[in-house]
Amino acid sequence: MKEVNNENMPGFEPTADGIKDICNYALEDSDLDAMLPVFLGDVSKNDFGRVAIVAGSARYPGAAALCANAAVRAGAGVVYLYSTAFHASLLPEIIQVQLPATDDGGIADEHFDQILESLSQKTAIAIGPGLGTNAGTMRMCDRLINGTEIEEWNSDYQKFKSRPLIVDADALRVITNDRYYSDRKIVLTPHINEFSRMTGIHQDYIDYTHADKFAKKTGTVVHLKGKPSITTDGDRRIWNNRGNSGLSTGGSGDVLTGIALTYLGLGIEHFEAAALASFAHTKTAELYAAKYKRTLAFSPSDIIEYLRYI
Repeated sequence: MKEVNNENMPGFEPTADGIKDICNYALEDSDLDAMLPVFLGDVSKNDFGRVAIVAGSARYPGAAALCANAAVRAGAGVVYLYSTAFHASLLPEIIQVQLPATDDGGIADEHFDQILESLSQKTAIAIGPGLGTNAGTMRMCDRLINGTEIEEWNSDYQKFKSRPLIVDADALRVITNDRYYSDRKIVLTPHINEFSRMTGIHQDYIDYTHADKFAKKTGTVVHLKGKPSITTDGDRRIWNNRGNSGLSTGGSGDVLTGIALTYLGLGIEHFEAAALASFAHTKTAELYAAKYKRTLAFSPSDIIEYLRYI
């Protein structure tokens, strides 16, 4: 990991507006080996994490499949997909958990207690890709992420809160800057439009300092996707200016969420897991482009296949 300065990161500024002395870094190829855990001796699938993904809908089953497939390829021990619809491309290693559906095929808020109990037994959880915006689905997200309508003494929710959590895509709609999650390990993964909706700041005026402030205020890790992408907890910032235009396609963010979920399941600290997943994500795009000499015609599914070379 190297410190960032004006020479090695275009657009870098020494201090963020209103946030002084923040530490700026960028990852290097050697960090993949240094930061990923090494397992020696007798190990089982449980050592590699039992991760859960709450994602997908009748309209967007592919988003859930991309996220889950990426988690498998990135090295998760067991991957559970909680959804209402399952895409044909879903890898056979993934355990499908059928959930009740709303009228439009989203995840309904029925049987919430059973879903919560099941999720609380997992190592790490991701919520969001392809969920849609049905009111019942958003209510389920609000209850899981914000604890709305849940008694504080609920033991299953206390266990769930102790698990690292990625909030992505449509689930980000229940995140606001008036909540504080300092007792949680939450990673938010918005692109610029989603971050604009979360903060009320027009996308034309958003820069990395807003992500710093949002992370600090809410007690979360924010991975703001873009070029460059940044990962920040308000005190530390890791920049990623790697990758290529091949990542600018629908489903790429779902793959990133699956990689980050795997790294959380492996026990990597959530700030580092988000940054390392971003780096691995861009590294796969570089490897693909180097082999085929193009960035136009490759898809998120191709990125998933190249995770085996990371």
